[in-house]
Amino acid sequence: MLLKNTPSQSLFYSVMSYIYLSLFTIITITLLSIFFSFWITEQADSDAHAINLSGSMRMQTFHIGLSATHSPEDVQVLTAQLDATWHNPLFAQFENPQQIDAPDTLSGIFQIAYQHWFKTVRPMLVNQTSNAGQPDEKLFKLLRVQVDLIDKLVNHFQLEAESKIRHLRTLQLVAMLITILVGSLIFYLLKNRVEVPLNRLTEAAKSIRDGQVQQHIHIPGKDELALLAESFNQMSQSISDTYQQLEQRVELRTKELEQNNTILEYSFNVARKVLEEHDKELNYNEIIRKLSELMMIKDVELCLFTDKGERPYLHMDAANQNKPICEKGHCDNCKGDGPFNSITKGGFVYKYPVTHLNKQYGVITVRQAPGKMLVHWQQKLVQSSADQLAIALYLQETKQQERRLAMLSERTVMARELHDSLAQSLSYLKIQVTRLQKSHDLKKYELQQPIIDELSEGLSSAYRHLRELLTTFRLQIDDSGFLGAAEQSIKLLQ
Repeated sequence: MLLKNTPSQSLFYSVMSYIYLSLFTIITITLLSIFFSFWITEQADSDAHAINLSGSMRMQTFHIGLSATHSPEDVQVLTAQLDATWHNPLFAQFENPQQIDAPDTLSGIFQIAYQHWFKTVRPMLVNQTSNAGQPDEKLFKLLRVQVDLIDKLVNHFQLEAESKIRHLRTLQLVAMLITILVGSLIFYLLKNRVEVPLNRLTEAAKSIRDGQVQQHIHIPGKDELALLAESFNQMSQSISDTYQQLEQRVELRTKELEQNNTILEYSFNVARKVLEEHDKELNYNEIIRKLSELMMIKDVELCLFTDKGERPYLHMDAANQNKPICEKGHCDNCKGDGPFNSITKGGFVYKYPVTHLNKQYGVITVRQAPGKMLVHWQQKLVQSSADQLAIALYLQETKQQERRLAMLSERTVMARELHDSLAQSLSYLKIQVTRLQKSHDLKKYELQQPIIDELSEGLSSAYRHLRELLTTFRLQIDDSGFLGAAEQSIKLLQ
C-alpha cells in the first residue's frame, strides 16, 4: 500500500522542498551579502573624504601656526577656513557633545579635538591676533596638541575605514562559507535523494524491459522518490503476478491443446479405421481401452446388440477384458435415443447409445464414483466415439447387404450362363442320344458312327464350357483392387 501522508508531511519530506529551501537560502544569503556589502561600501564611501578632510585640518593647523609667526594678517582667514572644515556636513554626526564620554571611540576623539580647537586654541589664537602681539610658546604647544589630536583623529578615521573593509571581508567570507555549506547540502540531496534513487529506478526499469519483472527497490525516506519506489515495487509485483497468471493460463491452455490434440488424433484414427477398414472387424477392445485412457476413467464398457436386439453378442470392459458376457435376459434398460444417466449406490452411470439412422447398435456405459461427474469434453468424446462406432457398424451392415446382393446377382448370372451354354449343350447331347437310340433300334449301324462323333464333340464342347464357367465363377475382385486379386491368384497357383 502507498504511504498516505498529510499535505504538511508531504511538503516537509519532499525532496523538492529541500531543494527549494536550499535555493531560497542561497538566494537569501546572496541578497543579504550584497545588501550588507552595499551598505558597508556606502558607509565607506565617506571614509576617504573624512580622512582627506581630517588630514587637511592637520595641514591647516600647521599653516595657522606658521602664519601666526610670519603672516598674522592671514590667521583670521585660515582660522575661518579651519572652522568651516570642522563644520563640514561630513562631521555633523560627530558634533554631539555627549559622545565625549567615550574618548576611545571615533566620535569621542572628534569631540575632544573639536572642543580643544573651539574652546582652547581658537579663543587664544583670536585673542593674540586681535592684540597684534607675537604668539607665545603656550599657543604653539596648544597647536602641537591640536595637531596631535587631529593626527589621532585621522588615524581613527583610517582604522574605521579598515574596520569596515574587514567587516566586509568577514561578511563575504561568512556568506561564502554558508553558500558552500548550503551548496554541499544541495549536492548531497541531489546525489543521495535524487540521482541514486533515479539510477535505481532506471536500472529496475531496464531489467523489466529485459524480462526480469521481479524487481524490488528500497529507497528510505518519505519523499516523492520513496513513494515512487514503493509504487514501482507494487507495479513490479503486479506485473510479476500477471506474468505468472499468464504463464499458468498458457500452461493450462497448452495442456488443453495437447489434450484436444490427443482427442482429435484418437477421433481421427477411429474415423480412419472406420473408413479404411469397414470391410474388416474393428478392434473394439483397443478403441474402448484408448477411450478409457483419454478420459482417465477405468470403468468404461461397450455393449453391442444382436440384430433383433434381444441379447448382447459383444460386451467389452476397458478395466476387465475377460469380463463375461452380459447375462441379462433383455436389453430394454440400455436402449434410448440419446444419452441418459442414472444414479446408483456405486455412483453415477452414464449411457451413450450407439445409434445411426434411428437404429441402435449398442451402448457405451461409463461409471463414475460418487461425487464425480463427467466434464463437458469427456461427454463430447464419449458421444463422438459412440457416433463413430455406429457409423462403423452401419458400414459393416451395409457391406454385408452389398455382399448378399452381389451373391444373388452372381447366382442369377450363373443360372443364365448355365442355361445359355451348358443347358443347350446337354439338350443337344440328349437329341444325339435319341438319334443313336433310333439308329440302334432300326439296326442302321452305319449311321451310329457319325452320331457318336457328334456326341464326343458335344461332350468336349460342354466340358469346355463347364471349365470356362467354373474359372469365371472363381474370379473375385474384392476391395483391395486388381493388385490384391492378382496376388491372391498367384498364391492359389503356388
